[in-house]
Amino acid sequence: GEYFLSRRTGTSTAAVRQWAAHPAIPKADSTGKAPDYNLAIRVAGDSVRFLVNDQPVAAVAKSQFPTDGHFGARINHNLQLHLWPVTVTR
Repeated sequence: GEYFLSRRTGTSTAAVRQWAAHPAIPKADSTGKAPDYNLAIRVAGDSVRFLVNDQPVAAVAKSQFPTDGHFGARINHNLQLHLWPVTVTR
């Protein structure tokens, strides 16, 4: 599968990482059924790490992906998904 990272500031967005393939991201099977994904974002020190099914797929500098303030998820069109459970820890 593939991933893409962007950040939103007000009404504008900026790409942080363009679409990229990663072996830790499973693809849909031959029938088109997508697998389950466990997504996590971990912030430590000056980096932000993105994980899929507990496997790291990307890391960026915290300066590129501010983490102070509100959080949210923007889901693109043509997807069926459930966000459950959503957990925020410090």
